[in-house]
Amino acid sequence: MVGVAADLLSTDASLRLHAVEMIAARGDGAIPELPSLVDLLGDPDRRVQRRVGEVLASAVGCDDAVASMVDGLLASDRAAVRWGAAFCQARAGRASPEACAVWIDHLASADRDLRWAAHQLLVEYAPRVGESAIAAVCRAASDGDAERRKMALYCLRDLGLASDSNASLAVAALAADDIGVRLAALAALPVLAVDPEDAARVLCPYLDDADPRMRRATAAALGRLPRLGATASEALQLAAQSPDAALSRAARAALAAAG
Repeated sequence: MVGVAADLLSTDASLRLHAVEMIAARGDGAIPELPSLVDLLGDPDRRVQRRVGEVLASAVGCDDAVASMVDGLLASDRAAVRWGAAFCQARAGRASPEACAVWIDHLASADRDLRWAAHQLLVEYAPRVGESAIAAVCRAASDGDAERRKMALYCLRDLGLASDSNASLAVAALAADDIGVRLAALAALPVLAVDPEDAARVLCPYLDDADPRMRRATAAALGRLPRLGATASEALQLAAQSPDAALSRAARAALAAAG
């Protein structure tokens, strides 16, 4: 027991992880080292942080005091602790609007892996949390932070939330200064649009965009429309003859995918 407690405080991540595994292996629900274990929700080593979240999630389900402790950490002044607490809460089946707010905050992280992990957690848990969480994702899709706006658009795409209001978020993002936001909007609009023909009319002009990435992505987006109507079909056939070889390939691929 003493060794486990000491290893939780070690500067060696492998020892901290071993200590967490020792606690998990007990399987009796008793965690006398609880304060030290909770501190590791903000561990700089993601293996340790994740395993701590999983172990604490088991305790949260059967101990109201642990649950309250974890919930309180969602307001920590340390981003890593907030992340660990939100992950723990989710794994315990208790994802909350506050946890979703943590993930939305991390959509703007400088760490690409964290951004996509936040995206994955929002796609999985926001529908379970309910309308308040979905509304928060929608607000993020018009956020002033380009990274968060981009990732929120991908969240809406992968949530499959087609509606006129969500399609409008993607259309507005097509005019953003940031190329990442514009590309995310192209990826999202075919899914979010209620009327594929309306979406095609919005998308087609971007086949002539000054940025070659936008031209290629537009061809791909048209090919992902649920129905390839006359507007999209004609535009793609014309783009397939473009001297821009990459656009031509993308247009032909889109036509082939649409059958």
